[in-house]
Amino acid sequence: MRRKLQFGVFFIAPGRYSSSVAQTYREVLEEVAWAEELGFDSVWFAEHHFDPHFCLTPSPNLMAAAAATATRRIHIGLAVNVLPLHHPLRLAEEGAMLDQLSQGRLLWGIGRGISRKEFDPWQVPLGESAERTHEAHDLILQLWQQEEVHFEGQFWTVKGARLTPRPYRAPHPPIWSVATSPPSVRWAAERGYPIMQVARPVSAMAESWQLYRSYYLETHGHPPEHEGLVPLRYLFVAESDAEARRLAEPHMSEFWQRFSRIDAPDRDDVKPERGYEFAFQNRRLRQSLGYDDLVREGIALIGSPKSLVETIAAHAEATEMRYLLCDFWRASLSHEDRRQVMRRFAEEVMPHFQ
Repeated sequence: MRRKLQFGVFFIAPGRYSSSVAQTYREVLEEVAWAEELGFDSVWFAEHHFDPHFCLTPSPNLMAAAAATATRRIHIGLAVNVLPLHHPLRLAEEGAMLDQLSQGRLLWGIGRGISRKEFDPWQVPLGESAERTHEAHDLILQLWQQEEVHFEGQFWTVKGARLTPRPYRAPHPPIWSVATSPPSVRWAAERGYPIMQVARPVSAMAESWQLYRSYYLETHGHPPEHEGLVPLRYLFVAESDAEARRLAEPHMSEFWQRFSRIDAPDRDDVKPERGYEFAFQNRRLRQSLGYDDLVREGIALIGSPKSLVETIAAHAEATEMRYLLCDFWRASLSHEDRRQVMRRFAEEVMPHFQ
């Protein structure tokens, strides 16, 4: 019997697929409504800065607010709020507003960011990202849960803040964290947060899951009872494996060349920033992968419905996976293509896991 899974749709909104920024946003919101109609469990919005070809959503919160008013059932996730780049008081206010607008459908995803090219214009040192993330997280939880907050931290100070409004759900929305390096995995496990992993081979994910599970057991005394480890996969489905490859390979390969260098320094001899040694190693691995590697390692799920069912089932067993995030933008060129791929996936793949 196959493991029961939930499915989310991830939106990063690259600008090169549409004729204008406004069109990109319109297509995203139409696909959000389509995802709800098809029975997906959640939609998620990325945060990236200063690269319009890669991502046109510097504020996932604005996209989430628009999605909240355009839908009624589907959960709305932030993937993620990059905590070091924003004042925690503002994020706490916006998170509470989003939870109210969606009537408790918000899933608050957090992360510390990956790229010096995104941090430098904000004048935030990349090497401080972990400490800033932890401090922002702690302050936001206080703001959501306490009547009045006085906070004196290393990076932020708050005097007598009384948050208005409060989150719809008490004490706060569910928290998810991006976590890849062992310290990040441990931090999330100790707090009981599901972890999202982007573009990780299934074998590496299985190792992360065992690490997460052991840390969770150590802290909580029982195995995780929530979503656990949640991978993001680049997805395309067609009638046959050959047809899926013919249609998807050019777009997937072009995207991967760009993605594998998004957090790369300008020179190969640059040493990794403090706290990013693990990411530095992963980046070099990513840059060595071609299309066949992406499919073999499970980073890209491209094939017929039958092949995808078999592959997803195998990954679920290897990682005890309960939730899968699907990025339909990377291997599909047009808005209508993505709608059709989402429909086929929802009708011919998802029922096998429900």
